[in-house]
Order: sequence, then C-alpha cells, then structure tokens
Amino acid sequence: MPAQKLLIKTSYCILFLILLASIGLNVYQWLRYKRPSFKTTTRSSVEHVSATAKIVPQDRTLKTDPVVNGETPGPDKVKELEYQLAAAEEELEIANNKLAEEVSERQRIFRNMIRQSAIQKANIEYRGLFKKLNISKEDVEKFSEMLADKSLDIDDIFITMSGGTSSGEEVVSEVQKTENDYDRKISEFLGEKNYLIYKAYTDRNTERGVLQGFMDTITPFNRLDDYQTNALIDAMYEARLSVENELGVETSSPVERMKHINEKYFEAGDAVLSPELAEQFKRYLLNIDDMLHLKQP
Repeated sequence: MPAQKLLIKTSYCILFLILLASIGLNVYQWLRYKRPSFKTTTRSSVEHVSATAKIVPQDRTLKTDPVVNGETPGPDKVKELEYQLAAAEEELEIANNKLAEEVSERQRIFRNMIRQSAIQKANIEYRGLFKKLNISKEDVEKFSEMLADKSLDIDDIFITMSGGTSSGEEVVSEVQKTENDYDRKISEFLGEKNYLIYKAYTDRNTERGVLQGFMDTITPFNRLDDYQTNALIDAMYEARLSVENELGVETSSPVERMKHINEKYFEAGDAVLSPELAEQFKRYLLNIDDMLHLKQP
C-alpha cells in the first residue's frame, strides 16, 4: 500500500510539472510574437514626432513687387526690361515690314494683272487706229501700254476721289488734267501727224461704241466693210456735234439730248446702210432710248 501511494503522488507531481512547463511555454511564445509589433509601433510614433519637430514655420510675410508699390526696380532689372522691350519692338517692326512687303507684292501682282487686261482691251479697241498709224510693231506695243496706263490712272481718280469728300467738279478737273498730261505724252510719242489721226479716232469713240453694239446684234453676213464702217462713224459723229451745238452739252437734259442724237444717228445710218440694215439700226437705237427712259429718275 505505501508503495502504491508513493506512485500516485509521483504521478501527480509529474503532471503538475508538465502543466507548469506548458504554461511557461505559452507565455514565452506570446512575449516573443508581441514584442516586435510593440517596437515597430513605438519606432513609428517616435519618427512621426521627430519629423513633426523638424518642421520650421515658414515666413508668412507678404512679398510684393516693388514696382507695384511705386518703388523703382534695381539697375539690373531696368536694363533687363529695357532689353526685352527693345527686342519686342524690333520683332514687331520686322513683322510689320514683312507684312507690308507681302501686301505691296500682292498689290503689284494684282495691278500688273489689271494692266495686262487693259493692254489687251486697248489692242482690241484701237486696232483700227493702229492700221492708220505708220508706226512699227514695237511702237504699237508701247502705245498700247500708254493707252492702258491712261485708262487705269483715270479709273484710279474716280475710285479714290468719288468716294471721298471731293466734289464732282474736282473729279472732272483731275480727270481733265490727267488726260491733258497723257495727250502731251502721246503727241510727243506719235508726232504731230499721227497725233491728229489719234485725236480724230478717239473723238469718235462714242459713235464707234454704238456701232459696235449694233454690229454684235446682226449676223456675220451683214457685216460692214471698213469703208462703210468709217463712213457711218464719221456721219454719226457729225450728227452728234450738230445736236450738241444746237442743244448745248451742259444745259440740256442728258436723256433728251441722247434721244435727239439717236434720231440723227438713224438719219446717218439711213444714208449709208442698206434698207434692211437701216431698219434694224433704227430698232436698235429705239431700244437704247427705251432703256434710257427707264433709267431716268
């Protein structure tokens, strides 16, 4: 029996020691895993506090531009601003000059196109005159250019002066001055004999235009030859002069004066044209009268 009790007590002691060892092992493991987390948290907190402690308060004083406050900037700043301003002005001047050159070049090209068109028009309008003048082909080309320039210069006067404050008398005076200048140049270029032929031709431009308009309305089979054309133009010119001398150029109504002139034109055509063409010419002139009356205010 004593031996049996001793064995039981020994067993209890062993179990107690095992339980105590198990508890100690659990405590050790808990401390082992818990301590690094604590260190990390502590270190982060310390670093946050240190970083916060290193923040230096910034200067909150308002920094203003001395120029805004009316103060004069320093010499270096003034020189820099002056240099920048001079450079900007130079670039602007270069850009303006380039733009002016481009505009001038475009105007020159456009003017040259108009001039070439005016030369072609002069070649057509004055081809009858060129046949009468005893001048070379080169002089014909120069003469065409001179006539084209005269037409363009007169057009420029009407464009620049008619839209401004100039009166009608001033415009007419300037046109007359330009025509006189070109007449002098043409007289020097052609010589006295050819100049008289030129003046006689241009004095009849009104009649030539009326007859050309009529010729455009008839068939090619009824075309007039050069002799008939010149004879009819001369007769119409004399008829217009007689009406202007009778009624006056300045005092009579333009529409009424043109009506009387057309009547005289018909009489001139009746003396030169065939009966069929004379009747067509009369109807053409009556249509002109009707259009003039419709345009009359």
